[in-house]
Order: sequence, then C-alpha cells, then structure tokens
Amino acid sequence: MACRATRTLVDINTKCLSSLIHSNTEACISALFRKRINTSVKHSPNFDWVVAHVGSCFPNTVITRVLSCGLKDFCQNKSYDQGCNSPKLKSVVGILGHLAGSHVQDIRKAILEMFTWSLRETFEDTDAVRLQKKATVPYILQLVYLSSTLLSSICVDTKNTLKVEVIGRLYHFIEDWCKYFGTPEALEELITTLILRCESGGIQIIHLLLDCILVTKIRGSDQMKNDIIEKAKEILQNVLYEIDESIRHNNPVEIMSSFSKEINEINNMLLSPSKVVYEMAGQLVVFLGTSKKIKGFKKVNRILKRLCTYSKVAKVLALRELLERALFRNDNGLFGAVNNEHDDEDEKMLLKQNKKINKTIPLTKHSSVFNGGIIGSGKRKSIAPEQLPADIISDNIYHLINAIKACCALPEEHKYTDMSLDSMTLLSLLLVQFVSPDVMYNGLPWPEEEFSKVTMERDLFIRRMFANTPLLWELLSFVAVYRPAICYCSVIIRALTATLIHQWKSMGEQSKDDDSENYKMLMETTIKVIDVMALGQLLPPPLSSIRDVIPLLKCYEIVAILRESVWCYMRDHIPSPALFGCDSNGINWRDPIIARPPEVYTNTLRIIMQRNIKSLGHMYAQMFINIPRHE
Repeated sequence: MACRATRTLVDINTKCLSSLIHSNTEACISALFRKRINTSVKHSPNFDWVVAHVGSCFPNTVITRVLSCGLKDFCQNKSYDQGCNSPKLKSVVGILGHLAGSHVQDIRKAILEMFTWSLRETFEDTDAVRLQKKATVPYILQLVYLSSTLLSSICVDTKNTLKVEVIGRLYHFIEDWCKYFGTPEALEELITTLILRCESGGIQIIHLLLDCILVTKIRGSDQMKNDIIEKAKEILQNVLYEIDESIRHNNPVEIMSSFSKEINEINNMLLSPSKVVYEMAGQLVVFLGTSKKIKGFKKVNRILKRLCTYSKVAKVLALRELLERALFRNDNGLFGAVNNEHDDEDEKMLLKQNKKINKTIPLTKHSSVFNGGIIGSGKRKSIAPEQLPADIISDNIYHLINAIKACCALPEEHKYTDMSLDSMTLLSLLLVQFVSPDVMYNGLPWPEEEFSKVTMERDLFIRRMFANTPLLWELLSFVAVYRPAICYCSVIIRALTATLIHQWKSMGEQSKDDDSENYKMLMETTIKVIDVMALGQLLPPPLSSIRDVIPLLKCYEIVAILRESVWCYMRDHIPSPALFGCDSNGINWRDPIIARPPEVYTNTLRIIMQRNIKSLGHMYAQMFINIPRHE
C-alpha cells in the first residue's frame, strides 16, 4: 500500500464494491470472486492481501464465500496430493490469514457454521451438496493444518462444538474422509498433530477424548461404540507419547502452554472418581512438573529454611541426612563420586568353597586342602565407572549447596551475610566426622611435619575420599567462604597437605614439562588445597599466592615451599577462630596487611622465586616488592 498507484486501484475497487453491495449483493460478490480469486490463485501469495483488503469492507460475506469457494474446489480433488497442494486451498488460507488480524471471531463463526451445516441432512440436497457436506470436515482439517491462526480460533470453545453425540454422527463419514487423506493412519496422524499444536483449549480436547473412552450410551450399534472407544484410546496414547518424547528432548510443545493455563481444571480432574480421568490428570501434572522442575528445589529450600531456622534438632538432622546421602549412599553418583564396588550376587566366598572341598575329599588328621584352580570368577576385571555428564553433575552440586545454604540460613535477611556462624560451624564438624575415620589427633593444631608418619594411614584415607568424591572440594570451598568455620576442618586440610608433601617428594626430578596424568592430577590437587586455605584466610599474603607459583617450579622446590612455608606457618599459627576479628558488619576476617607472615616463613619461597626470576619476575614484584601498607 506504500505504492500510490496500487493504493488508488485498491481504493477504487473498494468504493465500487461498497456502492454495489447493498443494491446487488450477489452480482457484486460473484464478480469479486470470479475474477479476484482466480487472480489470487494465479499470483498467490502476492495477491492474497488484495482480496483480503477489499473483502475487509464486508467481512462476513467475504469470509463465507471464500470458505465456500475453497470447499467446492476441495471436493473436486481426486487424490490426497491434489488436496494438499491445491493452489486455491493455499490462496484461501492466505486470504483468511490476512483477515484474521481484525476479524478472527468472524472467521471462527463462519467455520463453525460451515461445520454445523455439514451435519444437517435434508431431502432437498443434491449429490453435489452431499459431496460437499462429506468433505467439510477434511476441508476444515486441511485449513487449520496450514494455518496456526485458524487452528487457534476454532480450539477456543471445543467443548460446545464437539460432543460425544456429534462424534457418533461423524463416525459414519470416516470411510468417505479417507480418500482425502490417503489412508486412515494418515488421518489419525493429522489429528494427533493438530492436537499437539493447540495453543488454547487443550484440556477441552483431552476431556473430549476421555468422554469418548468413558461413553456408556450412544445412538448406534455396539460395534460403533467399541470403535469410538478404541480409537479415542489410541489417539490419547499417541498424544501422550509425543508429549513425553518432546519433553525428554527439550522440544517445545504448543499444547503444554495450553495445559499450563488451565491448572485449576487439571486439579479438578485429579479429584475425579474415575480412574482413567485422575490417572490422565496425574500424567499431565508430571509433564508440567518436568518442564519447571527447578520450582521443586526452590520450594524444598523454603521448607528447609523455615524448619531449620527455629529448630536446631531439625537443622542437625537435615544437614546430616544431606551430607550422608550425598557422600556415602548410592545417590553419590549424582554428584560425580566414583564407586569402585561391584556387587556380584553369584560370587561365592572362598571360605565356603574351601569348606566344600574339605567335605568331599577324605583327609588325614591335621591336613587341609585348598582351591588350586581358578578362584571364583578369576581375575577381577577393571570396569570403568559410568558417570553423568559434567554439566548435570555441576547442576546437582549447585542445588545441593543451595539446600545446605537453606539449612544454615539466618532467620532474617542480613545486609552483609546470609549464613549463621553456628550453622556453618556445625557443618564443618559434620564434615570432619564423616571424612576423618579416626577420633584421635582431630584437633586444630598442626604438629611437626615428621609427626605425619603417625597419621599417614588416616591421611591417605582422607586423600582417597577427596579423589573419589569431588563434592568434598565444593563443600570445603563453601565452608571456607564463611570464615572462621574452615578452622574446624583443620584436620582435613592437614591430611591433604601431608599427603601432597610425601607425594611430591616421591616424584623425583620431574618438572612442569611432565605431561603424565599423575603429575597433572597432583598439581591440580595441590592448587585446590592452597585455594581453600587462601579463601578461608588461613594463609595470608604472600603465601596465599603460592597457587600461581608452583605450576612453574620443579618437584623438590614445591616440596620445600609446602614444608618450610605452608606447614611451618600453620604449625606456628594454629588455625583458630581467635585469629579472626569481627567488624561492625558482623563479618569475620583477617586484615592481610597486619597478618602478613614474618620472613622466616617466606624466605624459602622468596629464594626459590629469585632462582626462577625469569618466569616468576612479575609475580615476585607483586608478592615481595609492591606490598600494600596502612597509611
């Protein structure tokens, strides 16, 4: 319409038709459709808007005639392909699509009137009219299949249009419909597709299918009733299957948005005495819940926060249950834990096999016979544990940490912190209780490095737990954020550090150029331990920056730093809550300038960095030269 010539021609047509419409309606409409519809078909879709624009002056008449014109052409098609690819049918859809912007209610009314007309049988109907009535439903199905706007318009009030009695009357036309779709299976597939594409009125369609399944009385034979029941069940099962498949593959389904708008109706279905109805409602609830599963986590967290805020017993039980299930039960695989245990019910104990041999073979006094062949099933095969994808494990850990946060939250919102110090202390003590297998030497002080030989077995057990349970690193980091709770995990950090010193010592002359998997894992573990200690302010600067230095050093240099700088500092500065001061905002922290360690703990680090000044020069300046000071 931006072209002046086009706008002028369209306006002239509209004026002429508006003048003739009252005096000679039939001749006016016939002229419009005989020429313009044919032109629209020939130049579709470029000319559809012209017919729609001209027809918008008298929409009721134009919409009815467009539908009627399309129906007559649809009846003349002799095959399914001809009906689907009919240019006139596509032109009708285009015209109605342009009119739908401001006349959607008129279009809906005209389609429903055509459907109602097709159900009325009179003796005056000619063969052509009877053929058109039989083709009306397939024609409407093709229209709404080609246009989502038309589909949405007729799905709004399905319960008042389609009822079981109407389905019984349509039953007799199914054989005639098949020629327009090729096969009965194609017709069923089309209906299923249209149901899935309904953006409104979806629950009404489900109700219609349920009514057909539960039908008790219907005018007709028992065979007809059984056919309707079976076909309704089949269509409903297909719809549920397609919804389930789409949700599993994260593909959007239009009918799900319809269900989400009619939650109250689904709730009423759950209370139905009919088993079929409430099971169907339960299935819909499952589908809707799957699409917004994060809501469940948020509700659980709110409940946990409410319970744990006012009941210390509930807090202890909740934290213990969460940690125990996440670390030791079969659920730990959800958080990336490696389970090396393989249960074999058929495996027999060697003791029982030996006893069986002793019973079957006569032996002399004081003699025994033992199994000399393959014991059990032979050498145990190494089976690679199955693990979830990394992104799923990360999401699971995130939600678990949020649940723990809910248990440890303060009763009211705080401006600077949201965690209770007592709750975080309780969490630290529970971690020590679950991770450390020994009650001896679980105190806060760090002994001499040589004393680690006494606790080596326990230290290796703790190190193995951290290697097999990545969740422990996340929990330790979470505790480190809320100082000074990390102090109560001193025994865990001490055990990890002791094993690292011994393992680095056994690495020999290997350096950063080593690409072995063992070297990479050892370096990664060392950096994690230093990060936790720095996050919890157990190590002040420059010791807190060691994690950036050690990847560029040799093994013996790393051993020296861990022993002379880290271990000695922690030995002489017991990781106690007394080291932390509380500011006016209620935050516990250590001033990094005041807490800067004496030179006796940094000399080893400084000398090693000077030896490697070529690669560590920029970090050396930050750690030892450009030191911040209070003015």
